[in-house]
Amino acid sequence: MKKNKIIKNIAIVVMILAFVSSSIISKEIGDLDEIWNYNMSNIFAKGLNPYIDYSTVVTPLLQILAGIILKIFPNELITMRILAVLLISGIVFLIYKILDLLKINDSLKIVSIIGIMWLEYNYFCIDYNYFSLFLTLIIILLEIKYLQDEKGKIKDYKYNLVIGILAGLVLMTKQTIGSFVSSSVVGYMILLMIIDKFKYKKDIKIQIKNILFRILGIAIPVIIFVIYLLITKSLDEFINYAILGIKTFSNKIEYINLLRNDKISIKILSIIVPISFIINFVIAIAKKDKRLFVISCLAISMFIVAFPISDNIHFLIGSTSSFIAIVYNINNIAKKIIPQDKKLFIKFFIEGMSKCMIVLIFIFGIYYNYKKINNVEYYSQLKHYKYIPISENYEQELKTIEEYIQKSDKKVYILNFDAALYMIPLDIYNKDYDMFMKGNFGAKGEQGIIEKIQKEDAKYLIVKDGIGRNWQNPEDVRKYIKENMKYKESISKFDVFENY
Repeated sequence: MKKNKIIKNIAIVVMILAFVSSSIISKEIGDLDEIWNYNMSNIFAKGLNPYIDYSTVVTPLLQILAGIILKIFPNELITMRILAVLLISGIVFLIYKILDLLKINDSLKIVSIIGIMWLEYNYFCIDYNYFSLFLTLIIILLEIKYLQDEKGKIKDYKYNLVIGILAGLVLMTKQTIGSFVSSSVVGYMILLMIIDKFKYKKDIKIQIKNILFRILGIAIPVIIFVIYLLITKSLDEFINYAILGIKTFSNKIEYINLLRNDKISIKILSIIVPISFIINFVIAIAKKDKRLFVISCLAISMFIVAFPISDNIHFLIGSTSSFIAIVYNINNIAKKIIPQDKKLFIKFFIEGMSKCMIVLIFIFGIYYNYKKINNVEYYSQLKHYKYIPISENYEQELKTIEEYIQKSDKKVYILNFDAALYMIPLDIYNKDYDMFMKGNFGAKGEQGIIEKIQKEDAKYLIVKDGIGRNWQNPEDVRKYIKENMKYKESISKFDVFENY
């Protein structure tokens, strides 16, 4: 039985890897979330430090871990893509194992993970939101195991310390998500203690110690991070960019836009997911289902990802944990409404179908990878972009800008959201210009950038009029450039300006 389970798990992992890699490895260059995350990791790999040497508005755990890997393995974007395959596959497999622990019907498990992969197929990449989800799913898995084996385990300080550390690591990956996850792992522990006060009245002191160990666990990564900031003398810059700078982020995509989405699946889920939170808590409290209660608390914590930018990718990442609770409830309902005499037939029929789906998805992944690789006409020759598909015209545009920067008699800054895409092959890092969007400039915001421009004699490239600009483009900076600097020339899609 154990051998069969191992073989089954291996088959699931292979299927997931085949499917996920078909989305990531052969994708043409252009996903800027991927570029920004690679750029920050690349800069760290070069020995520079976040906040003081390059700007980032989130806590830097993913950048540091990926940067260490880039020091060991080839420092190329393809390395980050391989990491992305492992990260996303790990997320999907964790979902599968959680559903397995919850004793979800095998068929429903397979359909669920396939459904999640299809929903997010076009959005897979290396990203701190996905890494936060990965850590949160580990917490959910451990919590379910703990709750299922609760007898005789009331006193378990090491376990609670580990949960706290994991929550602290989420805090070090993205502070907004991490603050909610950290609050949850402590908050629902307190609530469960209150609910169980009569059952474990004699163990109240132990329960309080468990909670304190969770808080200690959260504090450990935070303390290490603060020490790191002090050693690198970047504490002030961390406060400037990751705390005070957040208030300058004025852009948002309203949640209601999801209801107007072109994809019917997003429209439906944008209604179902918020409603499911209420239903889940009602069921959890009514049936005293601790597992559902814990999953629901952490699912809401992850849902913070969907705000203030409620676009497809943020919504789907934020909703992934809630899908587990939804599937759990569907499974429980199905057990009750399916007649006993039909369960055996359904079991053999649907499980047979689900095994066929595993095989088909694996074949699809292999075939689609082969097809995409076979259809690639050109791979980039630029530094750090080797083995990445790109159109020759796009590569030529990058080369044109690269040559212009190399030949310039002055420092060149690209004031556009895709600046890092041009600078990475040159190994040039321009702290406040690599991710040129509102909210990334520290406490002074756009005014701080204008003050820097006033002090430096350099060339500034802005996108030509008539060419679409990112919705988070710093328009005040663009206006200042056009009104207070002289136009010099045009290069590719950019106009070049200098100080008078």
